[in-house]
Amino acid sequence: MKNYLNTFILFVLVSLTSLVFGQKSINNYKYVIVPDSYDFVEGKDRYQLNSLTKFLFNKYGFTAFMITDSLPEDLFDNRCLALYADAEKLPGKLFKTEVKILLKDCYGQLVHESEIGSTKEKMFEKAYNYAIRNAFESFEFINYKYQPISENANAQIVVNEKPKGDNQDVSASEIVKKSTEIGKVSEIKTEEKAISPEIIEETTYYAQTTADGYRIIDNEPKLIMILLRTAKENTFTVKDKNAIVYLDNGFWYYSEISEGKTLKKVLNLKFYD
Repeated sequence: MKNYLNTFILFVLVSLTSLVFGQKSINNYKYVIVPDSYDFVEGKDRYQLNSLTKFLFNKYGFTAFMITDSLPEDLFDNRCLALYADAEKLPGKLFKTEVKILLKDCYGQLVHESEIGSTKEKMFEKAYNYAIRNAFESFEFINYKYQPISENANAQIVVNEKPKGDNQDVSASEIVKKSTEIGKVSEIKTEEKAISPEIIEETTYYAQTTADGYRIIDNEPKLIMILLRTAKENTFTVKDKNAIVYLDNGFWYYSEISEGKTLKKVLNLKFYD
């Protein structure tokens, strides 16, 4: 009962702090994406810890997916609709396992972290399971409910400025790019037309078919990355990276979120079996 009361008090204090400083609410995110592995254990979904995390998020009212699941269409259009989960094992205490759950936005900024879940169970499989379950008890007080941010609450997007020395109007694709950078893609209705990218990766990479997607290699041949299929055609997640590779208007793009910034380039990609 004492632990329950302490948890409630802590939640109230965290909530008040968020209101005072005007931080973005956890309710402003539509999905939670759970990775298929954690750093403190080897292998995908080891001890089914990642599946357990997904289950517990859904239990407490979130809409959670594993990164390898079929993901919603709107999430491909705007990755910032989701929070990205992780489980962190705290530095060792003798005879005690401690874990906390982290939720970060698409820029890698911490939005929420759970209380520390702990257990004195000695077997690793049970210890991590119990610790994660205990950490999730603090989510009971969140009462999560998705609340989209109104367009008026977003930062202003300037769409009529022109690059210096360029007399052309800003294209529709540039408007979408600007709105994506503040975490929301505006609904822009315009006639679709193919736009050739200005910069294409000079190095040619080759895609070898695998059971789950493709291996991308260079001329040496050296392994560059591994692509994993998603539910969306011609869109792949990059193994062990917060990145995707996708086809758009006849060009292959690599898009990665690193240190809070979205890095994007066009790949010179050729496919063969």
